[in-house]
Amino acid sequence: MDKWGLRALVYRWFRRVYPIRWFFQSEQRHLENLVTLLDHQPERIADLGTGLGETLPLLPGGRIRILLDQSQAMLKRAQTGPTDARVIGDILSPPLKPGSFDLVTCIGTSEYIPAKALLLQEMYTLLKPGGYALITFSPRNLYSRLRNLLGKRIYPLSGSTAYDLLAAEGFYIVRAYRTKMQSQYLVQKIV
Repeated sequence: MDKWGLRALVYRWFRRVYPIRWFFQSEQRHLENLVTLLDHQPERIADLGTGLGETLPLLPGGRIRILLDQSQAMLKRAQTGPTDARVIGDILSPPLKPGSFDLVTCIGTSEYIPAKALLLQEMYTLLKPGGYALITFSPRNLYSRLRNLLGKRIYPLSGSTAYDLLAAEGFYIVRAYRTKMQSQYLVQKIV
């Protein structure tokens, strides 16, 4: 079993343990609220950094959903639907057609990427004019420090820096939530 296969097993177990389970349930409720703010049903969706696909049930079905991850082991374990296509690739240079998605998501993944501006540029490029992006960042707090101390290298982002980055990349912030583990943003591509 490769390292991603092992991580997949650990992640699944870890998310069922209290109080971690409580944090994830809280985050999911906020994500569900953000999805309800979409002004139209997206037909083409790209989920960047799908991992185990635990947030996929929160997303609209769409006509097609592209699930992108660098780990085949993780994607293999993701629960997929009939309109889902698994794609192996790097989210900082996704092998996807620019300007072809109504919704691009990156949930629970950006915290592992130091180049946040590049990630946002790629998300912007993938979106159709007026399209939406749903992204989460790990805030700078005690939980982020603890995760780094425990050997989980993450790159947190303060709320003001996230707002500045999103605006600089051409996004309008529709709504934002902050939980203990995530800052969650629903943004729209400004044309």
